[in-house]
Amino acid sequence: MIRKSLLNLALIGAIVLPDIGLAQMAGNYNLVGVYNVYHYIIREMSNSLADSLDASYVLQAHWPSSESPLYSYTLATYAVGDTVGPTVVPLVNPALLGAFGIGLNTDVFEDGNMIISGTYPSLSTSNCETQVTIPAITDNATWASGGDPVLDEAALKATYGFGFVTSGIFANNMYAPNLAGGETYGVDYGAGTDHETWGKWISQYNADWSFVEAAEFYWEQIDDVSSDQGVDDQGELNGHLGLAAAFGDSSTVPYLAAAFPTLGLNVGNYPIIGGTGYDLDGDGAVDGVIPPPSLTTSGLEWGYLFDPTGADGIPFNGDEPFQFTGYYFTYNFLAAASALATTFGQFSDPAILVDTDGDGVPDTHPFIVYYMQLGLDQVSALVATADSLANLGMQGLCVALGVPSLAPVLGPVVGDYAATTLTALLTAGVETVSAITQTAQATGAYAVGALAGAGVEVNDSDH
Repeated sequence: MIRKSLLNLALIGAIVLPDIGLAQMAGNYNLVGVYNVYHYIIREMSNSLADSLDASYVLQAHWPSSESPLYSYTLATYAVGDTVGPTVVPLVNPALLGAFGIGLNTDVFEDGNMIISGTYPSLSTSNCETQVTIPAITDNATWASGGDPVLDEAALKATYGFGFVTSGIFANNMYAPNLAGGETYGVDYGAGTDHETWGKWISQYNADWSFVEAAEFYWEQIDDVSSDQGVDDQGELNGHLGLAAAFGDSSTVPYLAAAFPTLGLNVGNYPIIGGTGYDLDGDGAVDGVIPPPSLTTSGLEWGYLFDPTGADGIPFNGDEPFQFTGYYFTYNFLAAASALATTFGQFSDPAILVDTDGDGVPDTHPFIVYYMQLGLDQVSALVATADSLANLGMQGLCVALGVPSLAPVLGPVVGDYAATTLTALLTAGVETVSAITQTAQATGAYAVGALAGAGVEVNDSDH
């Protein structure tokens, strides 16, 4: 993803300066406040290693873990051009800075050099989780101004175009607009122009303009090769956003339970993961929303998976995978999903696979070998194997749930569904491993419906 960072730093110092001009920025400054706003704009995949390993356009919750999921649930899907965020770092005074261990001291020299040292908030993505970090930094940077300042006599302020030229920490090649010369935001600099990464410096003077009481440095940054942000050594964009916790709400289910009373929806004690909330009290504000994690908010780390709409986004029209368990991801749904996922896991289990090409590496399920020996082609043998595994998995599920008499009835039904689903995915051009994974997940949901259709009480959303 492309990260667009809007950073607004407030710096304060007391320095005596002879005249209003370029030298008015020279001096020593201590950070007294920072307000960073990070926007993520979804981009096309690049050729970077990071993209090849981790990139996707979906936000998913996994059980039991993202490394070895038995069930995955999509919370949100994004398209190129979508904006995610913002992520805000609102540390606007020394007390808040101190609470998070942030402090910067900056020496600005008239010759265009600058030395920055201390600790400063940044974003770091590791193992698909983006966190706000507070690293220690030392930066021997250079800067440039955009000419004479624009003076606000009433407010006692002088505003210069200003930007980093080189920096080991912040954006490089930052454009310093000629504000006094008439350059205009949105035309000469800013988003959509040739100078999207730019900055300005605002000096606050005392009553007689004899010294600077405070200074504010503001900049907007776009990740690209020029700014040297969000790119790898080959110049390929590699910025990602991954959430360590989720967002959610505690108002969606109460609203839907009241709006659709005949469904008998259970209202639990925890928020739902991925919910955006409803205005329950009619005051115009959405209630009970838990925002995604940031420096000052932990996000939602525990909650329900609740899906009343399914893939088509229309509530309660029959395509919802959790419809038979009260529209919640429950133990019974998990039992079915994990049973089918575990069964289909045989496709990649070396303890079960056989070595068909003699290279010493197990590579093929024995059922596939069996069906090919019966004369089926490789794809047909794969589909027949999926049918058999789903059949056996469903029979095992029936036994585990205490309804063994249904095993010989529902096993073949679920097997047929798996075969039909896998065939459709393969025909549509879905890669084989992905097709098998999608088939396993869809078949798990179908298995719950098959049990419900046979009269088994599977809705355990009340406990």
